[in-house]
Amino acid sequence: MAKFLSVLGLILLGILGLSGAVTLTLRFTGTTLRDLAPTNMPIPEKSIANNPKREKFVGKAKVLDGDTIEISGRLIRLFGIDAPENGQTCTIKRKPFRCDQAATSALVDKIGARVVECEPKDLNIYNRTVSVCFVDGENINAWMVARGWALAYRQYSTDYVPQEERASKAKLGMWQGEFEAPWNWRQKISQSNGLLQSDNEQPNSGPPKDCAIKGNINDRGHRIYHMPGDKFYNRKIISVAKGERWFCSEAEAVAAGWRHSRR
Repeated sequence: MAKFLSVLGLILLGILGLSGAVTLTLRFTGTTLRDLAPTNMPIPEKSIANNPKREKFVGKAKVLDGDTIEISGRLIRLFGIDAPENGQTCTIKRKPFRCDQAATSALVDKIGARVVECEPKDLNIYNRTVSVCFVDGENINAWMVARGWALAYRQYSTDYVPQEERASKAKLGMWQGEFEAPWNWRQKISQSNGLLQSDNEQPNSGPPKDCAIKGNINDRGHRIYHMPGDKFYNRKIISVAKGERWFCSEAEAVAAGWRHSRR
Protein backbone atom coordinates (compact mmCIF):
# COMPACT_ATOMS: atom_id res chain seq x y z
CA MET A 1 0.00 0.00 0.00
CA ALA A 2 2.83 2.44 0.86
CA LYS A 3 4.52 1.80 -2.49
CA PHE A 4 1.22 2.32 -4.31
CA LEU A 5 0.70 5.67 -2.60
CA SER A 6 4.30 6.69 -3.40
CA VAL A 7 3.73 6.00 -7.10
CA LEU A 8 0.47 7.90 -6.87
CA GLY A 9 2.42 10.84 -5.42
CA LEU A 10 4.73 10.86 -8.46
CA ILE A 11 1.77 10.87 -10.85
CA LEU A 12 0.32 13.82 -9.00
CA LEU A 13 3.58 15.73 -9.61
CA GLY A 14 2.60 16.06 -13.25
CA ILE A 15 -1.05 16.69 -12.60
CA LEU A 16 -1.19 19.04 -9.68
CA GLY A 17 2.31 20.57 -9.77
CA LEU A 18 5.26 20.15 -7.47
CA SER A 19 3.84 21.95 -4.45
CA GLY A 20 0.51 20.15 -4.36
CA ALA A 21 2.01 16.74 -5.02
CA VAL A 22 4.61 16.98 -2.32
CA THR A 23 1.93 18.14 0.11
CA LEU A 24 -0.30 15.16 -0.69
CA THR A 25 2.63 12.74 -0.55
CA LEU A 26 3.69 14.00 2.85
CA ARG A 27 0.09 13.97 4.09
CA PHE A 28 -0.75 10.37 3.11
CA THR A 29 2.57 8.50 3.23
CA GLY A 30 5.19 10.64 4.88
CA THR A 31 7.36 9.97 1.81
CA THR A 32 9.66 12.71 0.48
CA LEU A 33 11.56 13.19 -2.77
CA ARG A 34 14.76 12.37 -0.84
CA ASP A 35 13.19 9.02 0.13
CA LEU A 36 12.37 8.23 -3.50
CA ALA A 37 15.89 9.06 -4.73
CA PRO A 38 18.57 6.32 -4.97
CA THR A 39 20.27 5.80 -1.59
CA ASN A 40 23.76 6.35 -3.02
CA MET A 41 22.98 9.79 -4.51
CA PRO A 42 25.25 12.43 -2.88
CA ILE A 43 23.67 15.40 -1.18
CA PRO A 44 24.95 18.62 -2.77
CA GLU A 45 27.25 20.67 -0.51
CA LYS A 46 27.12 24.42 -0.22
CA SER A 47 29.68 25.92 -2.58
CA ILE A 48 32.20 28.41 -1.22
CA ALA A 49 31.75 30.35 -4.45
CA ASN A 50 28.14 30.96 -3.45
CA ASN A 51 29.31 32.81 -0.33
CA PRO A 52 31.04 36.00 -1.48
CA LYS A 53 31.65 37.23 2.06
CA ARG A 54 35.40 37.52 2.74
CA GLU A 55 36.70 36.59 6.15
CA LYS A 56 38.50 39.29 8.11
CA PHE A 57 42.03 38.76 9.40
CA VAL A 58 42.46 39.78 13.01
CA GLY A 59 45.52 39.43 15.22
CA LYS A 60 48.98 40.65 16.14
CA ALA A 61 50.87 41.75 13.03
CA LYS A 62 54.48 41.47 11.93
CA VAL A 63 55.51 44.43 9.77
CA LEU A 64 57.54 43.35 6.72
CA ASP A 65 57.81 46.77 5.08
CA GLY A 66 55.91 50.02 4.74
CA ASP A 67 52.91 48.45 3.00
CA THR A 68 53.07 44.75 3.86
CA ILE A 69 52.27 42.96 7.12
CA GLU A 70 51.82 39.37 8.20
CA ILE A 71 49.06 38.04 10.43
CA SER A 72 49.13 34.36 11.44
CA GLY A 73 51.26 33.47 8.43
CA ARG A 74 49.09 35.35 5.95
CA LEU A 75 50.88 38.02 3.89
CA ILE A 76 48.72 41.13 3.66
CA ARG A 77 49.32 43.98 1.21
CA LEU A 78 47.85 47.30 2.32
CA PHE A 79 45.30 48.33 -0.30
CA GLY A 80 45.62 51.56 -2.27
CA ILE A 81 49.07 52.64 -1.07
CA ASP A 82 52.69 52.18 -2.18
CA ALA A 83 55.58 52.62 0.26
CA PRO A 84 59.33 52.79 -0.49
CA GLU A 85 60.84 49.47 -1.57
CA ASN A 86 63.48 47.48 0.30
CA GLY A 87 66.79 49.20 -0.39
CA GLN A 88 65.23 52.41 -1.69
CA THR A 89 66.86 55.67 -0.63
CA CYS A 90 65.51 59.22 -0.61
CA THR A 91 67.24 62.52 0.11
CA ILE A 92 66.78 65.33 2.62
CA LYS A 93 68.89 68.45 1.97
CA ARG A 94 70.85 66.41 -0.58
CA LYS A 95 71.77 63.80 2.01
CA PRO A 96 70.56 60.26 1.27
CA PHE A 97 68.62 58.31 3.84
CA ARG A 98 66.92 54.91 3.84
CA CYS A 99 63.32 55.95 3.42
CA ASP A 100 62.36 52.26 3.10
CA GLN A 101 63.51 51.68 6.67
CA ALA A 102 61.88 54.92 7.84
CA ALA A 103 58.53 53.85 6.36
CA THR A 104 58.79 50.40 7.92
CA SER A 105 59.67 51.89 11.31
CA ALA A 106 56.73 54.29 11.10
CA LEU A 107 54.32 51.40 10.55
CA VAL A 108 55.94 49.34 13.33
CA ASP A 109 55.55 52.24 15.76
CA LYS A 110 51.96 52.85 14.70
CA ILE A 111 50.86 49.27 15.19
CA GLY A 112 53.01 48.46 18.21
CA ALA A 113 51.67 45.41 20.05
CA ARG A 114 48.04 46.19 19.27
CA VAL A 115 45.65 43.93 17.40
CA VAL A 116 45.21 44.66 13.70
CA GLU A 117 41.95 44.00 11.84
CA CYS A 118 42.10 43.68 8.06
CA GLU A 119 39.19 43.70 5.64
CA PRO A 120 40.16 41.84 2.44
CA LYS A 121 39.55 43.57 -0.88
CA ASP A 122 41.22 41.09 -3.23
CA LEU A 123 43.83 38.36 -3.58
CA ASN A 124 46.72 39.36 -5.82
CA ILE A 125 48.71 37.11 -8.13
CA TYR A 126 51.40 36.66 -5.48
CA ASN A 127 48.84 35.07 -3.14
CA ARG A 128 48.81 38.06 -0.83
CA THR A 129 45.57 39.39 0.52
CA VAL A 130 45.07 43.03 -0.45
CA SER A 131 43.30 44.65 2.48
CA VAL A 132 42.27 47.78 4.29
CA CYS A 133 43.60 47.41 7.83
CA PHE A 134 42.68 49.08 11.09
CA VAL A 135 44.19 49.58 14.55
CA ASP A 136 41.69 50.63 17.21
CA GLY A 137 39.33 51.61 14.39
CA GLU A 138 41.87 53.83 12.58
CA ASN A 139 42.66 53.09 8.94
CA ILE A 140 46.43 52.50 8.87
CA ASN A 141 46.53 52.57 5.05
CA ALA A 142 45.32 56.16 5.18
CA TRP A 143 47.59 56.90 8.14
CA MET A 144 50.75 55.86 6.26
CA VAL A 145 49.89 58.17 3.35
CA ALA A 146 48.84 61.01 5.67
CA ARG A 147 52.23 60.82 7.46
CA GLY A 148 54.10 60.91 4.15
CA TRP A 149 55.58 57.42 4.34
CA ALA A 150 53.53 56.02 1.45
CA LEU A 151 51.91 57.33 -1.70
CA ALA A 152 48.38 56.88 -2.98
CA TYR A 153 48.66 53.99 -5.44
CA ARG A 154 46.51 55.62 -8.11
CA GLN A 155 46.87 52.70 -10.50
CA TYR A 156 44.57 50.73 -8.20
CA SER A 157 42.72 53.32 -6.11
CA THR A 158 42.32 57.04 -5.53
CA ASP A 159 40.99 56.58 -2.00
CA TYR A 160 44.05 58.13 -0.38
CA VAL A 161 44.82 61.00 -2.75
CA PRO A 162 43.50 63.62 -0.26
CA GLN A 163 45.85 62.32 2.45
CA GLU A 164 48.76 62.44 0.01
CA GLU A 165 48.01 66.02 -1.00
CA ARG A 166 47.91 67.13 2.65
CA ALA A 167 51.17 65.32 3.46
CA SER A 168 52.83 66.95 0.44
CA LYS A 169 51.76 70.46 1.50
CA ALA A 170 52.88 69.85 5.08
CA LYS A 171 56.20 68.29 3.92
CA LEU A 172 55.78 65.19 6.04
CA GLY A 173 57.76 61.97 5.73
CA MET A 174 59.30 61.56 2.28
CA TRP A 175 57.93 64.97 1.31
CA GLN A 176 60.63 66.58 3.48
CA GLY A 177 63.05 66.05 0.61
CA GLU A 178 63.24 64.35 -2.78
CA PHE A 179 62.27 60.82 -3.70
CA GLU A 180 61.24 58.56 -6.54
CA ALA A 181 57.79 57.03 -6.56
CA PRO A 182 58.21 53.38 -5.54
CA TRP A 183 56.75 52.13 -8.85
CA ASN A 184 59.34 54.18 -10.78
CA TRP A 185 62.12 52.93 -8.52
CA ARG A 186 61.14 49.30 -9.20
CA GLN A 187 61.16 49.94 -12.93
CA LYS A 188 64.58 51.58 -12.70
CA ILE A 189 66.03 48.61 -10.80
CA SER A 190 64.54 46.20 -13.32
CA GLN A 191 66.07 48.11 -16.23
CA SER A 192 69.49 48.31 -14.58
CA ASN A 193 69.43 44.56 -14.01
CA GLY A 194 68.63 44.02 -17.68
CA LEU A 195 71.67 46.07 -18.77
CA LEU A 196 73.96 43.72 -16.83
CA GLN A 197 72.98 40.69 -18.90
CA SER A 198 75.16 39.32 -21.68
CA ASP A 199 73.69 39.03 -25.15
CA ASN A 200 73.35 35.25 -24.96
CA GLU A 201 71.33 35.22 -21.75
CA GLN A 202 67.59 35.04 -21.60
CA PRO A 203 65.84 38.29 -20.62
CA ASN A 204 65.73 38.82 -16.91
CA SER A 205 62.34 38.74 -15.24
CA GLY A 206 61.86 42.05 -13.45
CA PRO A 207 60.85 42.00 -9.80
CA PRO A 208 57.14 41.65 -9.12
CA LYS A 209 55.49 44.34 -7.02
CA ASP A 210 57.01 44.29 -3.51
CA CYS A 211 59.13 41.23 -4.32
CA ALA A 212 62.61 42.66 -4.88
CA ILE A 213 64.66 40.02 -2.99
CA LYS A 214 66.74 37.91 -5.38
CA GLY A 215 66.93 34.16 -4.80
CA ASN A 216 70.17 33.14 -6.52
CA ILE A 217 71.65 29.63 -6.95
CA ASN A 218 75.46 29.73 -7.09
CA ASP A 219 77.87 27.36 -8.88
CA ARG A 220 77.91 25.01 -5.91
CA GLY A 221 74.15 24.78 -5.88
CA HIS A 222 73.80 26.87 -2.73
CA ARG A 223 70.58 28.86 -2.52
CA ILE A 224 71.43 32.42 -1.49
CA TYR A 225 69.17 35.45 -1.37
CA HIS A 226 70.30 39.05 -1.89
CA MET A 227 68.54 42.08 -0.45
CA PRO A 228 68.40 45.43 -2.28
CA GLY A 229 71.45 47.35 -1.11
CA ASP A 230 73.58 44.21 -0.61
CA LYS A 231 77.07 44.31 -2.13
CA PHE A 232 76.35 42.01 -5.08
CA TYR A 233 72.63 42.65 -5.48
CA ASN A 234 72.90 44.48 -8.81
CA ARG A 235 75.22 41.84 -10.25
CA LYS A 236 72.82 39.00 -9.72
CA ILE A 237 70.49 38.08 -12.57
CA ILE A 238 67.51 35.89 -11.84
CA SER A 239 67.25 32.90 -14.17
CA VAL A 240 63.91 31.18 -13.75
CA ALA A 241 65.18 28.31 -15.92
CA LYS A 242 67.82 27.54 -13.25
CA GLY A 243 65.23 27.53 -10.50
CA GLU A 244 66.05 31.01 -9.27
CA ARG A 245 63.26 33.29 -8.12
CA TRP A 246 62.14 36.53 -6.49
CA PHE A 247 60.99 36.74 -2.88
CA CYS A 248 58.66 39.22 -1.23
CA SER A 249 60.17 38.99 2.25
CA GLU A 250 63.17 37.53 4.06
CA ALA A 251 60.84 35.24 5.98
CA GLU A 252 59.57 33.82 2.70
CA ALA A 253 63.13 33.28 1.41
CA VAL A 254 64.26 31.51 4.60
CA ALA A 255 61.14 29.33 4.64
CA ALA A 256 61.89 28.28 1.05
CA GLY A 257 65.40 27.18 1.98
CA TRP A 258 67.49 30.18 0.93
CA ARG A 259 70.10 31.86 3.18
CA HIS A 260 71.20 35.50 3.21
CA SER A 261 74.38 36.42 1.38
CA ARG A 262 77.32 36.80 3.78
CA ARG A 263 78.67 39.70 1.72
